[in-house]
Amino acid sequence: MRGCIWLAKDMVPFARAYLKPIGVATGHLKDEVLTEICKGAGVDGQKFFAGISEQAIKDQLKPNTMK
Repeated sequence: MRGCIWLAKDMVPFARAYLKPIGVATGHLKDEVLTEICKGAGVDGQKFFAGISEQAIKDQLKPNTMK
């Protein structure tokens, strides 16, 4: 989810690649899997991991996922 926040408008290809191997019922993925997903979606893996590590992205996750 932090990855989707960080990617913003470029989230759709990543989200499709993310959901393809795991379906919608699963939670966290290992970094190796996320790296492969980034490659498949044309996302720079290093920038992705740096982006999702930003505190602002982590902070945005809570209101996006909690009801």
